[in-house]
Amino acid sequence: MFQQTLEDLIDAFRPERALVLYAQEGRELSVRAAFGVDPKTVWTTAPLSLSLFRRVFETGQPLLCADVGQSEEFSELTSLTLSGMRSLMCVPVYQHEHVKGLLHVDVRRRQVGFSPSQLAVMQSLARELEQRLRHLPAANLETDEKNLAGQPLLLAFKPASRVTFWRCLATLVGAGVSLTCSLELLSRSGEDANSRQVCARLTRLVETGHALSEAMRQCSPAFSAVHCQLVLVGERSGKLVAVLTDLAASEERTAAVQARLRSTLTYPLLLFVSSVLMLLSIPFLLLRGQLELLRSLNAKPSWLLQAAASTAEALSHPLPALTALLLLLGAVQALRQLGRQRRQWWDWGLRLPKLGKTLRLLTSLRFARSLSLQLQVGLSPLEALTSSARVSGNPLFFEEMWEARERLEAGEELSASLQASTNQLPPGFAATLRAGEESGRVPQLLNWLAEAYEMELELTLQSLCAALEPILLMLLGCLAAGLCLTTMMPMIRAVESL
Repeated sequence: MFQQTLEDLIDAFRPERALVLYAQEGRELSVRAAFGVDPKTVWTTAPLSLSLFRRVFETGQPLLCADVGQSEEFSELTSLTLSGMRSLMCVPVYQHEHVKGLLHVDVRRRQVGFSPSQLAVMQSLARELEQRLRHLPAANLETDEKNLAGQPLLLAFKPASRVTFWRCLATLVGAGVSLTCSLELLSRSGEDANSRQVCARLTRLVETGHALSEAMRQCSPAFSAVHCQLVLVGERSGKLVAVLTDLAASEERTAAVQARLRSTLTYPLLLFVSSVLMLLSIPFLLLRGQLELLRSLNAKPSWLLQAAASTAEALSHPLPALTALLLLLGAVQALRQLGRQRRQWWDWGLRLPKLGKTLRLLTSLRFARSLSLQLQVGLSPLEALTSSARVSGNPLFFEEMWEARERLEAGEELSASLQASTNQLPPGFAATLRAGEESGRVPQLLNWLAEAYEMELELTLQSLCAALEPILLMLLGCLAAGLCLTTMMPMIRAVESL
């Protein structure tokens, strides 16, 4: 439960550090889930402001600081200054009208700080945690706290292993094999060590009396919140086999779409990268001799040829080559830091003509397929909306769904809520959804929309690659022509002067 809230925080804000803290009755505030910081050092050596936690816990008021360095109030906190924190948010979690926990996120290197709209999203996540705590017995919290310590780290499934797990589990349980035996068989025959470890832990948890959905929550991040929610619905409705079968089919369709995306984009990118590397590396091997020949003929080489020859000469020695390698690694690390700013990258990508259309189709495909699956197994639109938006992978769309959720709670139809809250879905999405609401076939029409978007996405990618190929060829031609002119023109002038 706390791990699911932590995943929601990471998906929504992409912070560098995130904490979920909770104080059980009669106990002090403790770390229940953490990201980017060791839970054992939060109260001792971790660069966090304990006075900030105490302030939110005692006053019950959320805190938002867009820029710590520009805030007179927060710049006085020495712990924040020493940690180099750039922006932070901290909100309280209530239980029985008393503050019982905290949600905290912060960043240190990101250029853009948190905004009031993101604070509202974080408060909504705190309300969701309060609802889960309201329906969870205290004994389960004791069990979660004991299971938190000493457990090995689990990683997410590889795509192929995830598809195999769901299909095998659905087949075994559907054939009448008990859940414990099915998981034990999978723990012995998993495709990799991590999947076997996940199945082994699931087996132990199920044998000790945990439901499969609760065991999956404790094996995060191997299973998403949507997986756990769907399995929980299947357990409560007695349709676990049907839910597992639907999940397996959904994972297979998702893996097929991802495979087609990779196969469509791999060839042009591989061709471009290999061609650029060949055009840049092969001339450098020939420039040194050509430069010496031009000097022996008293011909003046061009500045570009001299720069290229000097670069080739420098890279032939160990120290400059090592320096260039370190600079390359630094650039890769900088790109990884920029990659964490998913929201900004999506914002830029959606503004580009061709790429923006492709990203919107991908968002619509994932959202429609996840929403169809969750409605089909019996979840209400209110329960399925935000989790389906999270599956889309689009942080901007995820933020807009909170407004759609508020409209749903106010009594609006799902189609009207989506149409008024976002412009990232295709124009016909809301109209088709409205037809499904009138006919009582919303899951079926959403599944039909997902199949239509899948075909349109494949055609869009093919046209995008077809448009990229001549552009890449033109760039490669210009690069090749420039290198030829750089290397051949001085030779031609030298021969003419003889």
